[in-house]
Amino acid sequence: MGRNLKSFLPTSPANLQPSLVEKDILLDKEEKRVESQKRNYDIRHGVIPDKILQPGDNVFIHDKNAWGVIEKNAETPRSYVINTPDGSYRRNSYMLSKGKSSEIEVPIKTEDSGSADSPISKDSSILRRSGRIIKKPDFLNYKTF
Repeated sequence: MGRNLKSFLPTSPANLQPSLVEKDILLDKEEKRVESQKRNYDIRHGVIPDKILQPGDNVFIHDKNAWGVIEKNAETPRSYVINTPDGSYRRNSYMLSKGKSSEIEVPIKTEDSGSADSPISKDSSILRRSGRIIKKPDFLNYKTF
């Protein structure tokens, strides 16, 4: 064992002889331990398998609250370039939800189709359930230069 034991109990000399663990058994135990840790981590942290999205798929962009069509895969892993009526965006698959193929038609925006810096009209008032008018804040009227 290579060190002096602090036990006063008598021990047989056979128990004090060092022994090697077989490499195959050690590797199997290590592999089971790693698999168990991965499974427990995935359960605790809500890991979901990668979404498989193809160019031409309809997707919902969560942060823009808009529908779009995947144009192509981006250079970074799990990222896509998406065409929406507002323009093109690059988003990670985490921010996308796949929609049904017949669910939406997204028109492609061209340069001729209207001014990009036209503000949202204040006439389009939306009522809450209480009857109060929802007024959009002015800082949301972004202007592109």
